[in-house]
Amino acid sequence: TFSLIVTLLLLPFIFKLDINLPNYIIILLIIKSILLLTSSLLFMKAIKHSEFSEVMPLKNLSPIFLLIIAYLALDENINATKLLGVIIIIGCVYLLERKSLNRSNIFRNKYFMYVGLSMIFVSFAAVLDKFIIRHANVYTSIFVPFLLMSVYLLAIQFIFYKGFYDIKDSLKNGKYWIFLSAITILLSDVLYFSTLVV
Repeated sequence: TFSLIVTLLLLPFIFKLDINLPNYIIILLIIKSILLLTSSLLFMKAIKHSEFSEVMPLKNLSPIFLLIIAYLALDENINATKLLGVIIIIGCVYLLERKSLNRSNIFRNKYFMYVGLSMIFVSFAAVLDKFIIRHANVYTSIFVPFLLMSVYLLAIQFIFYKGFYDIKDSLKNGKYWIFLSAITILLSDVLYFSTLVV
């Protein structure tokens, strides 16, 4: 429902989409949408079967995965400031997760592993953004992956779940919060891609 709302909010900007893109950029957009879809599904599965307060702090590890992948894929340098940032993030996550680490082995908890995999997929998607934004404008870079994710998720929704009933139910339960979060993530993505262009 969330992905669908973001796509609908982007419809007024459809005339600003880049039509003539190189084939490899189209392929990268498709790959990015699959990475984001897989990441979302893994993270939702982890939230559903774990304590929310235990799962959410792990999401903050995403910049560490991104730093490593950007270093390997884009040959970006790792300086002292970035290393200090990594140490601070790990320290904060440890403080938040200390009790759950004492209760169980994090490496044996498959749902914690799902969060880790989710962050890795998001990081790979972010690395692809560096290549995509060179040829596609901000609107295309946001709209196409969200549109494809909406299509994938609608197919999953209708094949494995209750289709429109679940969408209607999520709108009823989420109320205006689901719209507010969709607008927030949309603004966040526009600002993010705008900085990549500069």
